[in-house]
This record gives sequence, C-alpha cells and structure tokens, in this order.
Amino acid sequence: MSDQTVTTERPQDAPPPQPQAASERVTRRDLVEGNAEKVVTERTEAVTLFKGGGVDYSNLRDMVDAAKLLASAGPMLKPWLQGNVGGCFAICLRAQELGVSPLALAGWTYIVEQYVNGQKVEQVAYESQMFHAIIEARAPITTRLQVGYEGEGDKRRCRVWATFKGETEPRYFPPLDADPDQFTLGKLHPGHNDKGKVKGSPLWDKKPDLQLFYNMSRDWARMYCPDVIAGMYGRDEMEDAGFTVASDQAKDVSPGLNARLRGSSAALGQAAIDAIDAQASASSKGKSKPEPKEPSAEPSGSDFPGERPMDSGK
Repeated sequence: MSDQTVTTERPQDAPPPQPQAASERVTRRDLVEGNAEKVVTERTEAVTLFKGGGVDYSNLRDMVDAAKLLASAGPMLKPWLQGNVGGCFAICLRAQELGVSPLALAGWTYIVEQYVNGQKVEQVAYESQMFHAIIEARAPITTRLQVGYEGEGDKRRCRVWATFKGETEPRYFPPLDADPDQFTLGKLHPGHNDKGKVKGSPLWDKKPDLQLFYNMSRDWARMYCPDVIAGMYGRDEMEDAGFTVASDQAKDVSPGLNARLRGSSAALGQAAIDAIDAQASASSKGKSKPEPKEPSAEPSGSDFPGERPMDSGK
C-alpha cells in the first residue's frame, strides 16, 4: 500500500462580499452648510481636470455632481445661485456650450423681474462684458474685435469691426452707411433715476467709452453671428423690455426652520436631480436596501472707421 497523504480539511471559503451602503440623499441643508463629503460622490475622483482650467464632464451625472458642489460655494456665487442646484446646473450646461468657466458665467448674471397681470416674472440677464468675452472666444474671426471712437460728449460714437475667417473685408457695427446720430452716447445712455443713480451699468457715467465698446460688441454679434450669443440678453436689453434688476440681497437659506430650507431651486428641477441620483444608486452593484428618504421640507478722433479703418496700433 503506497503512502498517500489525504487532506481532510475543507478549503476556506472566501468571505461574502459586504453590501454597499446606499448613497445618502443630498438635502438643501447639506448645500447650505457646504457638506462637501456628502454633496460630492466617489465618482468625482474619476472626473478629469484640465491643466488650463475646466472640468471634463463625461455624462449628465458628472454635471449634476458639479452643480451640487457649485451650489455650496457660498459668497463665490451671486445670491440667487447660492443653494440653487437647478440654477447652478443651468450655469454649468451653458458654460460648457460656450467654453467658459461656470464661475465666470455665474458672476456675469443678473436677475431681472417685471409684473405681468399681477404675477412676478423673473429672467436672467447678463453683463455686457460677457458678450465681448464670448465673441472673442467663439466667433470665427481672424483677430480680436477692433474699435474706433469719434466725437465728444453726447456726440461720442464707437464702432467695432472684425474680419471673418475666409473673408477679406471687415464687417462693421454700426454699419458704414448707418445714421451717424443713431448710436451716440446721448442716444444710448439710459439716463438716471429720481435718486440720481444711472439706470443700468455704472460704466455709462464712469467709463462711457468702455460701455459703448461692450454694447457695440454685443450688437455686432447680434447682426453677424447671432448663433454665438443666442438666447442671452443684456441687462439694458431686458430693461428696455420693461424688466428691472431684482434685489441682490440673498435669501435667508440658513438651516434651522422649514422656511430656511426652501432655497431657490424650482421643485421640478430638484425632482429631476433626485431622479438621476436614484437611478445612479439603483445601478450600483451589491447595493443594500435603500434607507427611507428624508422628508422634504415644505416650501413655506478723427480716425473714426467709416471714412477709413483705423490702424490697430493707434
């Protein structure tokens, strides 16, 4: 009988996998308190940051996570965006379309309002500087916008021009055959209110040449490449339509009372974000039974272009 070793011990089984805890629902309190550990998921580690700035959103969920974190940025945002996940999501989406920083775009916004049949209607307007920045970044032009001035006082005029790629002749605004008195400082200045404060940008009084340049740049794009700034309107354009700038005083969204947990996100936008979160949680492997959802709080000169183009060095 040959010597044989008989193994009677059973091989040890691998320990059963531990179920992953369901991700907690992000509440408005978390956004207000800046609870980054809860606001941002582990997926954030896989999001690419570009060396020159910007974030690489690979899918909608990445952008939702970015909007949640942005909404908790506090004083880095305009008051209307603080704690407003839906608004921050819209800013992230528009910034990606335009190729600009979401923080920069958020800083260029205004809330304007008017009452229609007793109901308050709110819209977002943008600073004039934003339009110039977008044109320089996205318009298919060979050089930056060129500018020339003529006249003094209320007769001061500004003209901008640039050449499109594939073309040889520049395009001007105002056009060369436009009425010279139509775009003067006296015609475009919005005037002052009863307290002596300028209606619109303070640059109209402090730096009128700069404000004229911003306005002519925006109108140049409206005429020659409207797709670049489609759907975006300046503060003065909205005021001409009957809107007024809403108060910049932030709403009290500090935690403690139900009314303070309202934030400023629309209920529909928050519901959409909750649905995306739920779908992401359901698709994770080995997930345990989700915990019950938190009850939501109830809402309680002389070289003026027209005769001849100016040299860019002058």
